[in-house]
Amino acid sequence: MVSIESFLFCTKDHKGNPDFLVNIQEYEMLDVNLLDALYPEGGISIICNGQVLLEPGQWDLPDRLFLLFAAALVQVKQEGKAGFMFPDSPVDVILRLKKGGFLLLRIGNRATVVLVEEFAVALFDAAILFFENFLRLNPRYNGDYESDLALIREQQRLYGSFRIS
Repeated sequence: MVSIESFLFCTKDHKGNPDFLVNIQEYEMLDVNLLDALYPEGGISIICNGQVLLEPGQWDLPDRLFLLFAAALVQVKQEGKAGFMFPDSPVDVILRLKKGGFLLLRIGNRATVVLVEEFAVALFDAAILFFENFLRLNPRYNGDYESDLALIREQQRLYGSFRIS
């Protein structure tokens, strides 16, 4: 089982100080404000087979992380392996295709093996959910994030067009 959720740093005091992380799906229910809609700091939670690989407290830029993970999945399907560094943190991510349709996923010093298709479905679904919610919450920034959402959907399409050998 793979669970992926996204969170944003929010503040109640309108001073720009990050007070807490809010799941993007719960954002509208709370009386909070994003710190910076052009530079959305937050986190992603990735849990695979009960093992926490990434916690929201390991915050970074969730929009960039989703784009990096999506591109890495396409690369894994093409080349069998991929890797990248977090945008604003010294955390490396390694994805390596294994026999039987499995994926070795390492984020920093945490690693697991998961079915590649299960991880891909969860990742693309979570990324699309993040960008759709973010666009709804921040309509004045539609241009940049609409193109990011389109890129995620294109990478999802590309990913689906490759066969794992």
